[in-house]
Formats: sequence, C-alpha cells, structure tokens
Amino acid sequence: MGAIYVDRHEYKHTEQYIEKMEVRDFDQNLGPLIDKCTKLGVILDFDGTLSFLAQKPALAIIPPETKRVLERLSNISDCKITVISGRSIEELQQKVGVDGITYAGNHGLEILHPDG
Repeated sequence: MGAIYVDRHEYKHTEQYIEKMEVRDFDQNLGPLIDKCTKLGVILDFDGTLSFLAQKPALAIIPPETKRVLERLSNISDCKITVISGRSIEELQQKVGVDGITYAGNHGLEILHPDG
C-alpha cells in the first residue's frame, strides 16, 4: 500500500513520492479523509491486484473472499467500483463476475457502466 505526498514547502515545482504504508496506517492516514466523504470511488486493476499474477493469463482468478468484498461494496449506493484491465471487457466480466460495478477493458478503451 502506498500514498502520494506532495511537499508544499517547496517552490512552485513540487516533487511527489510514494511512501510505504502498512495496513495499520490506514486509520491514521486515510481514515480522516474517508470520514469526511459522502461518496467513495474504488478503481482496481484485475491482474496482480484483484487476482494473483498467473503464468498464463487464462489461469488468473479472483479469490472468493475478494469477490465477496466487491459484492458487498457494490451494494453500497455511495460506493462506485471500477475494475480496469488490459483484457477484453467480456473476459474481464467473466473473470470478476460482480454485478453493479463498472468494467473498463482494453486499458480503458472499452467501458461498461452498471446501467449499460
């Protein structure tokens, strides 16, 4: 997990860097931001994020517990989920298999929203 920090003390050219975060750092760093939000957007890549990297793309699967979390989040009206991949949108939908989310296939060239 990482976070992007911007050094605002620098002159107009700022440098961004990613600092490693542990899961336990979530409440301290992201919790206050989420507490102030009324809507949440979650954008996830399929290969290597939702599924483990596989030696052959056809072997990549989404773990059942990950699918259950996506299903639960998809039922929250103020939470919008997008899964993006280099795969075709049809293959991505088959691999993920969760209704009510947005799918972006071919690196975002194909987009299918839950409402069609």
